[in-house]
Amino acid sequence: MAGNKNSIQYFKSTFLKNGLHRPTKYEVTLVAPGQPGGPGAGMLNFQPEALNLPGRSHETIKDDLFFGPARSIPVARDFSGQIVMQFPVSDTQSERSFFEKWMDTVIDPEKEFSKYNLNSETINGGTMTIETFDSKGAVSSTYDFKEVYPLTIMPVNLGYGMRDSYTQMQVAMEFRSYTYKSTGHTTAGSSTGNPSPGDGEPEKTYHTLWVT
Repeated sequence: MAGNKNSIQYFKSTFLKNGLHRPTKYEVTLVAPGQPGGPGAGMLNFQPEALNLPGRSHETIKDDLFFGPARSIPVARDFSGQIVMQFPVSDTQSERSFFEKWMDTVIDPEKEFSKYNLNSETINGGTMTIETFDSKGAVSSTYDFKEVYPLTIMPVNLGYGMRDSYTQMQVAMEFRSYTYKSTGHTTAGSSTGNPSPGDGEPEKTYHTLWVT
């Protein structure tokens, strides 16, 4: 029946028109600051087994000065939680060492003072980028995080009854803001610029979100 939103044909012509994203199509680039050893020495080369993409919300205030139901008035943009990633741990413990060294660049382990620079979008040069890919392998969205650093290394489970398993670790990454880039995405009044498409590339909209 034409126009029936419960029909298989409607589902195919709308939701399946551009395909559905697979949660396995992602890549994370983590670069820690101040790690010696030449180019790429501060980059984690193994992908996390699982992660969460960032959430977004509004901070609100209640307006209940008048008669009737109270209003929740949005006054600022806000993020909730951190990016939690799960990694397999190798015999050399290189994954744990990567984040231990990064955390030592945030808080000096000897003098116990913070190296947080309020005038920089990075914490001593640390960066994190998450990319998602479509079914053809093209980048479908990019999250560039600002002022990112490992907030917590979660406790790691070990046990003699885990003979058929391997060691895993979880790390919670804190950030202040992220820049979201997506092909065909437009948010009126919020983009930071629309570069002109060239060589047949689709136009991209750059949308920056700030935590206050």
